[in-house]
Amino acid sequence: MHGMITIIQIFILLFVLLLGAIIGFSFWLTRRRQVFKPRSPAEYNLPFEDAEFSTEDGLRLRGWWIPAGTDRTLILLHGFAGSLDPDVIYTPALHAAGFNILQFDFRGHGRSDGGICTFGYLERRDVRAALNFASRKGGCHFGVVGFSMGGMVAVLSAAECPQIEAIVHDGGPARLSSAI
Repeated sequence: MHGMITIIQIFILLFVLLLGAIIGFSFWLTRRRQVFKPRSPAEYNLPFEDAEFSTEDGLRLRGWWIPAGTDRTLILLHGFAGSLDPDVIYTPALHAAGFNILQFDFRGHGRSDGGICTFGYLERRDVRAALNFASRKGGCHFGVVGFSMGGMVAVLSAAECPQIEAIVHDGGPARLSSAI
């Protein structure tokens, strides 16, 4: 009987350790990350203004509005653990093609508020807030360009937001389970 209690105690201890490791990994994976190499559209001599808008759950998102004097707007969506900064390299060509561009950091990324990333679940709210902001700036034809996690968010958002007329999905996983 005494040997049986020890085996049960060992299994309980292993279960608690495994559960702790899984919880610790999930906090590590979804934590906020810092911007390491800040960039700006000014590097490409593009006219821009700082953009700031709120999500329906009250978070402040920050980015750049790059106007082109048109009603066609592209919203760029960065990847997991990233920020809008590296994707600024695409803005000169898109701007020259006649698009307004809105770049912003998702919740829990870069300059925006929030402490965690939800891999698309809550980030759909960020895209809705971005669409509202771009609409107020005069946009009425919208496309989203998503990189990695941003591509996944683009697809999820397009299913819910009929004002999204076009999607570019670059390198995003088909399923979150296959990405992790």
